Amino acid sequence: MPLRDVFESSFDSDIDLVGRTKETTDHLKARVVEHDCEDMVEKCRVALKIREEAVRKARENALRSEFVTVSPSINSDPMKKRRETEKKKRIEEEAIIKKAEAEKQLAISMAELRRKRKELESAKERIVEKLRELVFQCDQTTKACASHYFKVSLFSA
Repeated sequence: MPLRDVFESSFDSDIDLVGRTKETTDHLKARVVEHDCEDMVEKCRVALKIREEAVRKARENALRSEFVTVSPSINSDPMKKRRETEKKKRIEEEAIIKKAEAEKQLAISMAELRRKRKELESAKERIVEKLRELVFQCDQTTKACASHYFKVSLFSA
C-alpha cells in the first residue's frame, strides 16, 4: 500500500489528539468538581451558622421560660408550665443535634474539598511533566533537524 504510512500517521495523530482532549476535559471536570465542593463547603458553613443561631435562641428561650415569674393573679397550672419547659428543652436538644449534624457535614465537605484539591494538584503536576517532556522532545528534534540541515548543506556546497 503506497499510502499506508500516511494513514498510520493520521491515525496516530488522531489517537494522540483524543488522548490530549481527554486529559483536558478530565482537568476541566476536576476543576468543576472542586468548584462544586467549595460551594458545598460554603453552604455547610452557612447551615452551621444557622444551626448555631438556632441553638442559641433555643437556649435563651429555655432559660427565659425557667426564670419567668408568673404573677399570682394569673391562674398557672404547674403541669402546663412543666410541659412548656420540657418542650423548650426538647427543642434545644434538637437544635444541638442539628448543629452537630451540620458540623459533621462541614467536616465531610472540607475533607472532600482537600481530596479534590490534591487530585487537581497531582493532575497539574502530571500535565506539567508531560509538557516538559514534549518541550525536551521538540528541542531534541530541532537540534537533529538543524544538524542534518547543516550536514546536507555542507556536502552539497
